[in-house]
Amino acid sequence: MDRDMNIIAIGEVLWDIFSKGKRLGGAPANFAFYCNELGQNAYLVSAVGDDDLGKELLQNIPICSELIAVNSKPTGRINVQLKNGIPTYSIHEKVAWDYMELNDSLKTQLSKSKAICFGSLAQRNAKSKKTIHRVLDKAPDGCLKVFDVNLRQNYYSKKALEESLKKTNLLKINDEELEILSTLFGISGSEIERAKTLMKTYGVESLALTKGTSGSYFLRGKEIDYQPIIKTIVKDTVGAGDAFLAGLVSGLLTGLSINAAHKQACKVSSFVCAQNGAMNPLKNIN
Repeated sequence: MDRDMNIIAIGEVLWDIFSKGKRLGGAPANFAFYCNELGQNAYLVSAVGDDDLGKELLQNIPICSELIAVNSKPTGRINVQLKNGIPTYSIHEKVAWDYMELNDSLKTQLSKSKAICFGSLAQRNAKSKKTIHRVLDKAPDGCLKVFDVNLRQNYYSKKALEESLKKTNLLKINDEELEILSTLFGISGSEIERAKTLMKTYGVESLALTKGTSGSYFLRGKEIDYQPIIKTIVKDTVGAGDAFLAGLVSGLLTGLSINAAHKQACKVSSFVCAQNGAMNPLKNIN
């Protein structure tokens, strides 16, 4: 693997609060963690508060904290309820990652980046949304811009989604999110037809569609690769989609074929489903 390859994940970092305790989380943080586990050099761009939760997070996060700022807002928290391993979320507002800024350290790493991953949740506040789009606009030529739709509660709008899609090279979306976007944008047809319409409308080069127990599809150009789910005993699915995307992006950036990168994504995602929490080292993956 190429350890000089910079991947930037920008957005929320937080504590997932479960009934039995808390765990580090946030989709961009999970994505960066698994990219590093797969041999990449991934940075997380986010912010925590100058509070006890923020200090604890910085002391324990298993990824480089160089680009995690500290500000006066509280550290992000999400209350997670699990039902049959499937999470539902209650997300605290006006927290540190709602107020991210573009600083000199980020500009330095940005100039060397090969991929930038971003989502919709961290764009709920105007300040962080502006920072995310400035990062995307300043990305070097050839940088892979990865949009993990990751819809949460009501923290998205048609306008914000369209603005993001227009800057996307690779879109990751699940079947439930595809239904929501299809309704918002007035798109009809089969799932694959609607996915292709999104790609054509917004100039998206590649699209990953995950369908839970029904497997996943990866589309690029005229190629469509389907992978069935890898059966495992599920403990919880927190972070599984982020791990999937990390496996896919890492594979593509290191020159794997669509099929091989997709298989790697499925393998990593399946491993995470068999663990508790979002960040689990891959050293024991089979």
